[in-house]
Amino acid sequence: MAADLARAHALLSLVRRDAPDRRRFRRLDMGLSGRLLDRTGEEHDCRTLDISPGDARIASTARGRVGDRMIVYLKDVGRVEAEIVRLLESATFAVQFAATAHKRERIAEQLTLLINPALDEDEDRRVRRYSGAGVAPVELEDGTTVPCEILDFSLVGIAVKCARRPLIGAWVKVGNQYGRVSRYLDQGFAIDFEVRARI
Repeated sequence: MAADLARAHALLSLVRRDAPDRRRFRRLDMGLSGRLLDRTGEEHDCRTLDISPGDARIASTARGRVGDRMIVYLKDVGRVEAEIVRLLESATFAVQFAATAHKRERIAEQLTLLINPALDEDEDRRVRRYSGAGVAPVELEDGTTVPCEILDFSLVGIAVKCARRPLIGAWVKVGNQYGRVSRYLDQGFAIDFEVRARI
């Protein structure tokens, strides 16, 4: 099972890597309300005019410049880091999400369910997550291996319970699959799978 998941993820990653960087995702006309924190830490109301798993067009009273980074909280999507890539008409700008592959998969799933809530019951149309069972050795960047309890896993990542927690963004290896630590859990951490030649 683990080998099949790793193989499938590697193929998906290669397809994504070959896709053009500009406008990699199709945007949906969808107005999601939310709040954003600008580069100064000031909070503003915002609303998406259209959105995809990788970017969005946002209307807000927030002032910004191309290259400014911000934190956006959108209803039904959650928190995502973003960077302004284009200034559009008054009080509107385009942002690109600085999201991991796992987070983009989750955004895609949420957008799909918002468009068609009936899919919520159709597990085959969603990113399948499996409950964990057993222990997996996780190799850290310094070459040490630590035993971790698998909490859950999918094609895009794995969550483990572990006594040690590497830094966010650190490379790790689970079996033959490489990934980066994406976030901390109460007693462990989550890993987003990525393609890498070696640790």
